[in-house]
Amino acid sequence: MTKFVLSTRSLSQLLVGRVLALSIANFLIIFGAAYVHFGTEENDDRYLALNSFAMHVSMQYVATHTSSSEGTPLFVFEKPASVEDIEEAVEFVILDPLGQAVASSHGRKMAFLARLAQSSELAYFDYEDPVSSEHSNGISFPFILAGQLYVLQAGMEHSDLVSEETLAEELLEFSWGLLFLPLLLPLLVWTVRRSLAPLTEISAEAATIGPSTMNRRLSEGNVPDEVLPLVRAVNIALDQIEEGYGREREFAANAAHELRTPLAVLHSRAETLTSLDGVPDLLRDLGKIERIVAQLLRLAQADNLVIEHTQQASLRQAATTAISLMAPTAFKQGKEIELQGAEGPLTVKGDEEYLCMAIRNLLENALTVSPVGSTVLVVLHDPASLSVLDDGPGVPPDQTKRIFSRFVRGETTKFSGAGLGLSIVERIVAAHGGSVHVDSEEGHGAAFTITLNAE
Repeated sequence: MTKFVLSTRSLSQLLVGRVLALSIANFLIIFGAAYVHFGTEENDDRYLALNSFAMHVSMQYVATHTSSSEGTPLFVFEKPASVEDIEEAVEFVILDPLGQAVASSHGRKMAFLARLAQSSELAYFDYEDPVSSEHSNGISFPFILAGQLYVLQAGMEHSDLVSEETLAEELLEFSWGLLFLPLLLPLLVWTVRRSLAPLTEISAEAATIGPSTMNRRLSEGNVPDEVLPLVRAVNIALDQIEEGYGREREFAANAAHELRTPLAVLHSRAETLTSLDGVPDLLRDLGKIERIVAQLLRLAQADNLVIEHTQQASLRQAATTAISLMAPTAFKQGKEIELQGAEGPLTVKGDEEYLCMAIRNLLENALTVSPVGSTVLVVLHDPASLSVLDDGPGVPPDQTKRIFSRFVRGETTKFSGAGLGLSIVERIVAAHGGSVHVDSEEGHGAAFTITLNAE
């Protein structure tokens, strides 16, 4: 037996409730439409009966006065057989050309049923009966007698033709559908549960995906068309998560590998240290470790970099700051850094501090591979690009893309490093919506160019 648990977050309950609400609303709409329909039919029938009644009475009145040769005859109303269902409650008054009552029903003396202007046009109206105070329907029926315009006003109460009981009986025939709603509820619940079964299966599949099963994906078979876009979006997200998770695992493994060697060397030197003469070597080893850790921190910062659309930066100012930071290192190595190229601030969309970090990494690499006495050039280009040129050994053509990956070192350089500098540059530039590439001829230096979006 299906167990239906009420829950404010149950999709089954929500769907069942909505279907029931729609069913009840549909019934109420039909019921209301039927009520209006019967009410309209009742009015139409009433007006047709009044029209027939007025025509019959006016014909009697004309016949009475046409056939009489002695003064004004007494008009005696004879109820027409064709309108026997009108009963005695129908009343009328005949008005002469001056608007004076000359005859009326049931012996009542009344001036009019409704205060209407004499007109040759047939008209319908509603009025309140002066005796019963009930609201009634009426007709103003013009006819000609002796070449003059007479008007017959006739009226009947709303309930005279079709009783409220009759109307209720008619409407009751539409309400039988409500009796089946309790019987339909279990079928409705079963239908909804069966329709939602694919979602339950997808949920079970998703529960099996974890760090050790990142290669699994949600099945797209037997999935409703309405849910398929969601399943595909989840699978795309899982692809991205798996890719990022793989990069992080690789990053952690490479970071551990890069730190293991200098730490082992430092540990060995510390164990064999017998005098203060070995302290400079220890400090040099600590410097290598410090540089690797600093680069790892920069890379972590670059990975989380988000540029707001309102941020602006000066590419010239970022380059100037990076040069000033690297100038002492260049001087110490017997090298120079020179800024050339376009004038002006070269305003770009971005973060000036991170752009300075990217340029500084390019300068570190350029100073590392350039010979003593050489000059590293920083060249600005309109509208928003910058190149760093060195006199190093260059980059082989098959390495121009690979060198921007993490923990990758240039094969032509004899200098050791963590291989993180260029990957930091690539990540920062990508966060700015730009690109970085290298142009190089092996043995004749390299030119690393950053291209950004100008403001």
